[in-house]
Amino acid sequence: MKLRFQILALGFVGVLMAALVGGVGIFGALRLAGAVDNAQTMGTALQKSQHSDMMHDAIRG
Repeated sequence: MKLRFQILALGFVGVLMAALVGGVGIFGALRLAGAVDNAQTMGTALQKSQHSDMMHDAIRG
């Protein structure tokens, strides 16, 4: 009975560790996705700002 309990306990610990690693991975992927979205938004804003600056310079010139 003791060996069976040890095997079940090790299996349970393995499942918990796998769930923990999976949760950390999902959390990291979600944070990375948010950072990529923010970078894309900032890139679009910079592109539009540069475009409007060029248009302003063309009107002044």
